[in-house]
Amino acid sequence: MASIEALPTELLSAIFTLSINSTLAATRPTSKEFYLPSLTTSYDTVRNISTTCTSWRRISCSLKDLWTRVHLDTAMEISAEAIQDLHAVFARSNTRSLHFDFTGPSGRSNIINNAKKWASLISSDAANRCKSLRIACSSEDAELVLKLLSRYGPPKRLQCVHIIQESGSPTIDLSLVDYTRLQLLSVRGDGVLPVGLPHWGLDNVVLQDVSISQRELRMLITAVAVRHLTLRRVQVPPGLDFDTATPDDYAEWLDYYASHARLEYLELDDIIDEFPTTSSPNLNHASFARHILIPYTARTLKRVKLTNVSTVMGNGLASLWDQPLLAYPEVKRVVIRFKDENSTASLRNAQIDFADVTKRVFPRAHLL
Repeated sequence: MASIEALPTELLSAIFTLSINSTLAATRPTSKEFYLPSLTTSYDTVRNISTTCTSWRRISCSLKDLWTRVHLDTAMEISAEAIQDLHAVFARSNTRSLHFDFTGPSGRSNIINNAKKWASLISSDAANRCKSLRIACSSEDAELVLKLLSRYGPPKRLQCVHIIQESGSPTIDLSLVDYTRLQLLSVRGDGVLPVGLPHWGLDNVVLQDVSISQRELRMLITAVAVRHLTLRRVQVPPGLDFDTATPDDYAEWLDYYASHARLEYLELDDIIDEFPTTSSPNLNHASFARHILIPYTARTLKRVKLTNVSTVMGNGLASLWDQPLLAYPEVKRVVIRFKDENSTASLRNAQIDFADVTKRVFPRAHLL
């Protein structure tokens, strides 16, 4: 039987590449929404491959794409050897775009006391080649990472940003204002609300476990002009109460209502009512929907997905859609999933045919 050393270089190269890609695939969610997986395993795998034997090291070091994914622990000890090793990784990737993954403890900042060492760790060339950035550490370290990568100017190749705060931590706002001149395509915040997003260009925004204000929601739809928007377990703004709105509020609303947008795909998952009221529990969700479904989206919106719809949200949307101000003829697919059987039963008891009122708003859509 031939030994593994007898395998052709081309076959070993393919095996090494597949092993790295398989570790990434295993960490991806089944959903097609924008998500950056952890690079911990893939980074460790390529380093293990390169230290197995001289032959494997020679082959792996010649494969530039293997060295484009970099995982850094913010709690790591930054020694001269660590800096040298990381710079060797950057050199092996040649001029390829890099994918960074910063992880660390969520409760404290580890970078702040080692700022100079971290600055020497990430070279200007490596920062400029950053194409995707995943940050899962304390809010202080997340801010420092963003500053670290932009200290020579915004990373010119950066397209995707995914920032994660540990579940249960307070929601924070994290500014990307230093990155507004970039052609960012996708941004995701889990427990983090990215603010200062670039205008008119984002394809994907996913917000999860955050609160969003009326102004921030309006910015997403119009100024940022996001194309695919997913809001999951997001505390929604109260919108505009048209019965009590001041003239200035109403004028501002009319200006927003007439704005341009690019929204094509909308997913609302388990939306949380930030200001429920006993007198008008449906007002918030109805006015919230009006902040998203503005007239210009009637030209652009193609898919709508509502999952984990609660009784309150179902009533709110049904009350709005029962007398629709707008129809969305371009929408071809609508998916609705209620939170539980109680939500479905409550709407049925209230004699609300959700499918019927949905058809009035999306007349050409296939309802699932």
